[in-house]
Amino acid sequence: MKTIQSGLPLLLLLWTGSIHAQAYFTAGGIRMGPSWGITVQQRILERVTGEFVLSQSLANKESSIYLMGKLHNSLVTKHANLFVGGGIHRSWNRAATEEKKRMDGGGMAAVVGAELTIGKVNISWDYRPRLDLTSGATRFFSAESALYIRYILIKKLSKKKSKNRPSRQDTRPSKKRKRRN
Repeated sequence: MKTIQSGLPLLLLLWTGSIHAQAYFTAGGIRMGPSWGITVQQRILERVTGEFVLSQSLANKESSIYLMGKLHNSLVTKHANLFVGGGIHRSWNRAATEEKKRMDGGGMAAVVGAELTIGKVNISWDYRPRLDLTSGATRFFSAESALYIRYILIKKLSKKKSKNRPSRQDTRPSKKRKRRN
């Protein structure tokens, strides 16, 4: 029992980390798993990103589009974090038969995973369950896991003032005082 009590503060420290949750602003790359594709991830708020994924299944001719929102929570440093989120998806099957076309659908998706940024490379793994709400298919629920490798296109924007930038006082219009003689 004592080890659980002593380990709890460490676990909380790892989970809360710093306020910053990711070390980039915009990243793009590839998704590798049962479905391969491209991904673009954009920071929206301090700990929130939006992600667009376009993927193609290797097992069948199903293609999917995902629009996801993710909430990031850093581990020890902003370069390593856990995330959870959700969004919408649309999938379609490029097969010629009517039976396969009935499998086209869309619905909701959830995501949970971990992310690590090293230099200009972002590596993440996620588990993504989805519910097909508009599908005529027999498959209502499906899930898959994938590895993502992204290149950081835009690093986190800096809030530092430039040395060449004039200070606020320098930009105010000056009022010249008239000297009285």
